[in-house]
Amino acid sequence: MSVARECAGGALAAAMFLAAGAAQATPAESSWMRVNALVGGWTSAGLRIQTGGTFFNPEACAIQDGYFLDPSLPAASLFWSMLLTAQSMGVDVQLTVDGCIYSRPKIIGVALRR
Repeated sequence: MSVARECAGGALAAAMFLAAGAAQATPAESSWMRVNALVGGWTSAGLRIQTGGTFFNPEACAIQDGYFLDPSLPAASLFWSMLLTAQSMGVDVQLTVDGCIYSRPKIIGVALRR
């Protein structure tokens, strides 16, 4: 087997391992809480969300100063609007998180209630 084929095979195996690890994360819902702060990133169009209450971190992400909304998520604009509404109206939010992004819990869902 050529060196190039061995390297390609190793890269494929590593990619499959990393993809399998990401797929094993289980989405989890936080308790209901209030949005205290919304922070736009310096190098990303993402949004960091800080909330009141106990920090919800089921994947043990390294940084615990808030949750992160990835701008590449298909529903990012919807979630951003919902979070702005929640903060401005003072209503409760429930975040669904799945894994970590920028070492913070990654938001994949948002729910609001009065």
